[in-house]
Amino acid sequence: MADLGVATVNELIGRADLLKTDGAIQHWIFNDTKTIVSVYDDRLSGKFDKNFLKKIQFDKIIDQNLSLLKTPTYDELYKLSLTQADGVIFTSSSAKEKFKDFVKKNTPTLECSSNEDYQDKYLEFYNSFLDE
Repeated sequence: MADLGVATVNELIGRADLLKTDGAIQHWIFNDTKTIVSVYDDRLSGKFDKNFLKKIQFDKIIDQNLSLLKTPTYDELYKLSLTQADGVIFTSSSAKEKFKDFVKKNTPTLECSSNEDYQDKYLEFYNSFLDE
């Protein structure tokens, strides 16, 4: 406890700031939540505010992949979200080629362009997560 700067157990009560997390939100309401990221070719250009990464760190989000946001662009935000995704929809082969290396191994993916009859494919993909 001395390493934490407290002398007694009572001093630990209410000190959530001393907890170390893996970057994920640890709350019971999110236990069965799945995140599906859709990757599109038509992304925003330019950079986000230079303090974007500082804002995330201020909110005590800790993750080894936050280094992706050292240059805070829309593409880098895509990359970060893909490292956390439970499922990914690529809306084109060029989007898949650009971002596939950031998808965790064994993450379900769907490649489906808007030119196709995508509604049934999307529905089947989303329903596969409900079956888990």
